[in-house]
Amino acid sequence: ILGVSEGGPLTLLFAGTYPERTAAAILYGVGPSNVRAEDYPWAPTEEEWSQYVRREAQRAGTQEWVDERLELFAPSMAKDEDARRRWRRWVRTSTSPAAVMALRQMNKEIDVRHTLSAIRVPTLVIHPVGDKVAMIEEGRYMAERIPGAQMVELDGVDHGWWVQRDPLARETGRFLRGIWDRGEWDMVETDRVLATIMFTDIVGSTEKLAVVGDRRWRELLQQHHAVVRRQLVRFRGRELDTAGDGFFASFDGPARAIRCALAISDSVRALGLDVRA
Repeated sequence: ILGVSEGGPLTLLFAGTYPERTAAAILYGVGPSNVRAEDYPWAPTEEEWSQYVRREAQRAGTQEWVDERLELFAPSMAKDEDARRRWRRWVRTSTSPAAVMALRQMNKEIDVRHTLSAIRVPTLVIHPVGDKVAMIEEGRYMAERIPGAQMVELDGVDHGWWVQRDPLARETGRFLRGIWDRGEWDMVETDRVLATIMFTDIVGSTEKLAVVGDRRWRELLQQHHAVVRRQLVRFRGRELDTAGDGFFASFDGPARAIRCALAISDSVRALGLDVRA
């Protein structure tokens, strides 16, 4: 999987969640987070992000704004009039100003620092030393925390992958050939994955049992279990264990797990039950 810029965190999430489907991960100009933290001082604060998004909303799509993006993403091409013309056409036909702002807001929420230690596939981090969009320290941060990752620092200041096509292709080819030559292509161990875990249990089950009696309680538990299992199938959850009135399940991401938990909670109310998840 090749992850570039904002696509990098998604690449990392996929590699951690599905190691059996990932031969290797290659990252170019990627940072794992877009908001400053104690161990990640290169990104803006949340307040700075909010101010930035408000300013951008008033200018996105204008020619001045489009040209500024080129000067930021590919400064070595910014004085080339043909490059500027192609860039303007590309940006304006790619998306709308509203979509740009939605992307900015989404980027503010990205933070996959906690997933780095879970990556177990061969990983290559390629980063231009002078990149102004994602600083070189961000690439080094990832390479230091992904087990066995290789880091290649390229000369230059261009974040845009299209400027660095030749060195990017060269380093990618070298890395993948090395994996193949060493016989590592199919050797990823899958006993460790990035997953979301969900626990559920019935609220006030002891009191409910005392009110309805053993027989009715067993019937309620059977109905409850059937509801939970239907929702697990619906949201692609995997049942790991069941104990009493509780379920233990895994998902490949938090959004699906949260939707499943909400669906379970809504469904069991018809049985007169409340579920904690």
